Amino acid sequence: MGWTKRIGWIANPFTRLGRLKEASGISFIVSFGSPSSGNAMLMQLFRENKIDRKEMYVASLANTFPAALMHWRSMLPVLIPLLGVTGILYFATFVLIGFIKTIAVLIVGRVILKGNTELLHVENKPPVKLKPVELLQKSVRQGWPLMRRVIFITVPVTVLIFWLVDIGVFDRITLHIQSVTRFFPIPVEGLSITAAYFGQTVAAYTIAGNMQAAGAITAKNIILALLLGQVLSSVISSFRYSAPYYIGIFGTKMGVELLVYSSGLRILFTIIMFYCIYFFA
Repeated sequence: MGWTKRIGWIANPFTRLGRLKEASGISFIVSFGSPSSGNAMLMQLFRENKIDRKEMYVASLANTFPAALMHWRSMLPVLIPLLGVTGILYFATFVLIGFIKTIAVLIVGRVILKGNTELLHVENKPPVKLKPVELLQKSVRQGWPLMRRVIFITVPVTVLIFWLVDIGVFDRITLHIQSVTRFFPIPVEGLSITAAYFGQTVAAYTIAGNMQAAGAITAKNIILALLLGQVLSSVISSFRYSAPYYIGIFGTKMGVELLVYSSGLRILFTIIMFYCIYFFA
């Protein structure tokens, strides 16, 4: 309906805060639709000598917020049916971590960069004029591949998880990771959620949803268990999913460096958020 074209103004305070040039700010907006396209734009700007390496790193790491926000397309269709309001709260926490990381990176950028601080001007294109029925049909066509993947993954994963629970697999994994409760205080029942996170996030959401429905765990502890799963599985997931992404766009050296910076900051702020929720929520 054209709403993504109306959020260009969001980049203005971000570019001013980080002292980013206008071109880098445009990549920030593009990342709301496609984070990979936003980062590809930054690499192209660097190759054309329109921005230096420091600005490219700052701008790429700052794209964390739009990238986190755009995860709604894959997370909310799963989280809401399985966890309801708790799923929405967890997603909000996930996005908030990305926002905090972006602000921290831009503050660093303000110190180390002396770029263009002009306001970012975005062309205001009118939305496509479609009837409600046509919009619905277009949305269904675009959304069906995701929903099909969710259905085909969720159903067999749910069956598999129940089978693994019955034969005690997660109980054994839980025993091996119980030592982390010395540093991350969560109840024992939450460890099965954390353990499932290593294999498949949908599996963790499924277990959490069933435990929540049975009244065996609170919403707060579900969010803490999922955050702990993020922290403990971050190294594996970073190299499994993020390494090809960063190296493919930025090359081996810069890609690995950005991966380390991005993953390290994400882990740091996730741990901080974990303890903020534990002590103050």
